[in-house]
Amino acid sequence: MKNIKRITLALSFALYAFGLKAQTEVTAPMTGTPTAGSYFSYSSITLSPGFSFTATAGSSLNLYIQNPDCQQLPNGFSQNRNYILTSIPRTEITNAVGLQNRNTCDLMQKVQYFDGLGRPLQTIQVKGSPLGKDAVQPFVYDQFGRESQKYLPYAAQGTADGSFKSTAISDQGSFYNSPPSGSGVSQINYPLSGTLFEASPLNRVLEQGAPGIPWQLSNSGIAGSGHTVKTVFGTNAATDVPLWSVNAAGNGVSGGSTFYDIGQLYTMTITDENGNNRIEYKDKNERVICKKVQGANSYLSTQYVYDDQGNLSYVLPPLPTGTTYPASIAEGDAVFANFMYGYHYDERDRLVEKKIPGKDWEFTVYNKLDQVVASQDGVQRLKSPQEWMFIKYDPTGRAAYTGIYQYPGSTAGSINRLALQSIVNNQTILWENPLSSGYSGTSWPQSNILDTLTVNYYDDYSFPGNPYQVVAPNALDHPRGMLTATKTKTLSADGSYGPMLWGVHWYDGKGREIQTIKQHYLGGVASRYNYDQMSNSYNNITDELQNITRQHYVKNSNNTASVLGVTVSNTYTYDHAGRRIQNIEQIDNNQKVLLSQMDYNEIGQLVTKHLHGANGAAPFLQDINYTYNERGWLFKINDPSVAVNSKQLFAEQLNYNLPVNGASPRFNGSIAEQIYNAGISGNRVVKYSYDALNRLTDGISTAGFSESNITYDELGNIKTLTRGANTPYTYSYIGNQLQTVAGLTGSTYTYDPNGNMKHDGRNNNDVAYNILDLPRSVTGSATISYVYNAVGDKLRKVSGTTITDYVDGIQYTTTGAGSPNMDFIQTEEGRVNKSGANYIYEYTLTDHLGNNRVTFDQTNGKVSEDDYYPFGMNVHRQQTGVGNKYLYNKKELQDELNQYDYGARFYDPVIARWTSVDPLAEINRRFSPYNYGNNNPIVNIDPDGMASQQIQDFDGNWHTVDDKNLINIFTAPAEKESDEDGCCQTVPTATQSQPKSAMGNNSVVENSLKYDGPPVITGGILSLASYVIYELFTSHDDAGRDLQRVYQIALSKNFRDPQANRGLANELYRNGHRAPAAEEEDGDDQFIYRSGAPSAGNLTPRPGIDDVADNEKRGLSTFTTAAEALIKSPKADMVTKISVKSLHRLGLTTHKKGTHVSIRPATQQELERWAATKPALSTGGNSHIYTKLVQASVRGVAKR
Repeated sequence: MKNIKRITLALSFALYAFGLKAQTEVTAPMTGTPTAGSYFSYSSITLSPGFSFTATAGSSLNLYIQNPDCQQLPNGFSQNRNYILTSIPRTEITNAVGLQNRNTCDLMQKVQYFDGLGRPLQTIQVKGSPLGKDAVQPFVYDQFGRESQKYLPYAAQGTADGSFKSTAISDQGSFYNSPPSGSGVSQINYPLSGTLFEASPLNRVLEQGAPGIPWQLSNSGIAGSGHTVKTVFGTNAATDVPLWSVNAAGNGVSGGSTFYDIGQLYTMTITDENGNNRIEYKDKNERVICKKVQGANSYLSTQYVYDDQGNLSYVLPPLPTGTTYPASIAEGDAVFANFMYGYHYDERDRLVEKKIPGKDWEFTVYNKLDQVVASQDGVQRLKSPQEWMFIKYDPTGRAAYTGIYQYPGSTAGSINRLALQSIVNNQTILWENPLSSGYSGTSWPQSNILDTLTVNYYDDYSFPGNPYQVVAPNALDHPRGMLTATKTKTLSADGSYGPMLWGVHWYDGKGREIQTIKQHYLGGVASRYNYDQMSNSYNNITDELQNITRQHYVKNSNNTASVLGVTVSNTYTYDHAGRRIQNIEQIDNNQKVLLSQMDYNEIGQLVTKHLHGANGAAPFLQDINYTYNERGWLFKINDPSVAVNSKQLFAEQLNYNLPVNGASPRFNGSIAEQIYNAGISGNRVVKYSYDALNRLTDGISTAGFSESNITYDELGNIKTLTRGANTPYTYSYIGNQLQTVAGLTGSTYTYDPNGNMKHDGRNNNDVAYNILDLPRSVTGSATISYVYNAVGDKLRKVSGTTITDYVDGIQYTTTGAGSPNMDFIQTEEGRVNKSGANYIYEYTLTDHLGNNRVTFDQTNGKVSEDDYYPFGMNVHRQQTGVGNKYLYNKKELQDELNQYDYGARFYDPVIARWTSVDPLAEINRRFSPYNYGNNNPIVNIDPDGMASQQIQDFDGNWHTVDDKNLINIFTAPAEKESDEDGCCQTVPTATQSQPKSAMGNNSVVENSLKYDGPPVITGGILSLASYVIYELFTSHDDAGRDLQRVYQIALSKNFRDPQANRGLANELYRNGHRAPAAEEEDGDDQFIYRSGAPSAGNLTPRPGIDDVADNEKRGLSTFTTAAEALIKSPKADMVTKISVKSLHRLGLTTHKKGTHVSIRPATQQELERWAATKPALSTGGNSHIYTKLVQASVRGVAKR
């Protein structure tokens, strides 16, 4: 057989002579004598033996390869089927006629076919694959209308015309069993997941499978199957769960010697793919009472105690061996102080006091609008006068400014919360009015302000003192509802407060940030001439980010003008489905460099990343190839069986269920073996072992970098660890706080009232912390000082005579009395080192955790090679040139301390623990707040030091720390429906451009082929919605959260609308976030429909007006089918499609009767409370959080 690419000179090609006329797509080998005309393919044309054609006058044959990125779209679909066609323009189209005769570069089309019951049968993204094939997601139902089998999406190999694929199931099997040549798809024998439902009207899931032989259902009869997630429902036995209750005084618990009677609690026992169990007990109010997880010899229990109003009051985690809970516990007892979580509420059910193990009590004060106005931690309470963090709001509830209040007359250690609450209750002015001179200063506190930390301005640019009056082109003069400027205090190393730094933001008519000017602190100087100007340009139709240009200015020697230091411009290109293809970077007027180019396989997985194309084009220095297993988990980065060479400087293989070096197979996503090759030591193997809690017990490396004999107490604190051939370490604790490590010289530790390690005996250092619990000074064997801003960004580090300045990825070093010299500029793929007037590119090759393994420069010369012990302790194998300190998880190594700076806290890989309490300790109460990565550092990371997250999610999507545009929030597969550990999906930010699922595109409203979690979110409020819900509100057992902490998290995440962030937290607090787990546990989704477009007005419920099914509870009216929604509103020309699962995860519930479905909070009282607070939380109904949550669940809009 011949391939047309090899005989191009033997045939006459007329690539564009015929335009789009009389062309026939070739989808199979050509044989015989074809009819004269024009034939094309998007990949290759094969001529089989027997093919022949003789050209004559007026009769010719034209064969050509057409660009797959711009393929002609069909104008007709399967007219004998019910379908909805969704067209998403990629170029300007002003009317319906303009949708005709378009190509894939102009338009994305998705067609969904339905059966007679309105159930989807197929969803097809027309020509959506990288090679222009139809991307098909088939659906199949059993006799009860359930999806008992779910099929992976595939790329149809026939004509890509959007038609209904009558043989979709067999075609899908063929696609995965024998992937087409050039598809880049891994072979999968069983590309479907089975679900076993309970034989009852509840349809509860008893067993959940996944693609691949090992994960098929136990009753499938397939050899080697049955490694599934199994669930057993039941009720409690006589002595299963102690019957704790809040004591009469409200300051402890009692009843630990009694138990719930038989059958009083519902149980759900979940067995993961490795056969490990966990049990969840709920009462008849759907409150979690107890969670048990399988330990080495017994179950470890976490127990939850509620007050009479249903508020979570105490949490009792498992205790270390040898320690037990007495029958009654007072808050003054050591067992409470060291291990338990405590929550106190006021008469309005507001969380006012909170206790985290290892920390002192934290207090919160509210105003009459239930807004947090003050908070205090244990360190602030020990000052004299005592300090409180305060927040002031503008009239619409947005944070106007924050600062430090000193309570006059208070003494160290005294309790003043009630007195301060009384003062705040008597305030009549509850917000700050914006004036031309700033804010009015009339809300509490009006005096005794030690310093202001942050100031926020909104809606226009009339704020006082603006040093940057330049208006960005096409910027709005009055961007209502948007944050227009900030002033942020610097936090000095001595604990004092330095100058404010400005940030100014401009937006276009679509609310996109098009320019930002941010003042920096280079040289420790707050000069108006020190600033960065960031300019963003977008595709005006798709909102895809096309270019970011950063102009970095520094003050001149006289501090009288700005000097342009460097300009960095990044240009992004995308394919026809919105997948990012290229990142082209230019520094100043130097030659453009193609930093990276991505290739995707036919189901949208990244299969090759090309690095460094000089002059903005190929060839490339390195090609990184990725392969995946049947679960979508990363299998290989390059191939470690191939010797290291100039085109492959690093390779890695991850074995899960199929180890080849003697490790035990793992079926739940944990890694059994890691094989890697980076050059110096050749091919190396690490074998991993785990306990029943999925905690690492051994990591045995053939390179000698082993950590073994790792044991833990019941809370996950390490008890023993042996590193290599060194003396074993033995840890001792008080509560969760490490006291000593036997075998490690000088390792004694002490802590401050906030749980921060203030004496590090291993390094013989004393550490002082700032108001954000970040290290500000280190004294002892090292002398280091740090400067931050008030939202936690590190600005300066002084170590001895060396000063490092951090300017958002540009790093300077000053030695002695010299001037700052630019060291490097960080890029998406590494960094650019500055050498004189030249810029030298360096690229970082990482493993699956994002750890820096190999660095090479633009000549393809290897600069460094690094290796690590399992818990992250670094071993330099090779280091030349300017050393790179961004190593483990790409975090900066503080080499004086041998600790990594993660942002929210420092991590010590020598002892494998954090130095401070987890800021989000409450989402993971079964674990010590000092443990790293849930004690499984082989699959878990912690991107910012606040929450452990898994590298791969369990819907087949793999991520690394390199994913700069993602907030990855994952959990183990057995914990998808609700758990403290967070949940299981990926939350894109506003600039997300990677594919969300196999075929989906995050630049549009919907995920075309697979729903896998929260909706695509492109604004601050909804990004924070997903973040807060998954990170703070998924336990379904905690009705009280520290909203001050939520607000601080919102600020640290730099979302644009603090008012909306805070409003969301309050709204979730009211609405209970108690969606029944049974409605989510199978991972399925249903859709409901409302007539009209997805506007804020259309999605705002009208209490007392909207009709509802039971004529009692009111909410937003929707229907089970699009057809029914249109019947109810015959004048509407479209319907809005809403994801039921998203609604439930966003804290809303649905009530169905017949074909009618109403959306509302959990209870009528909560809806009434929503209605009552509506004016206080927004400037109008259309901007209310309830409406935004419904909008977040919109999956698509269908035309009539």
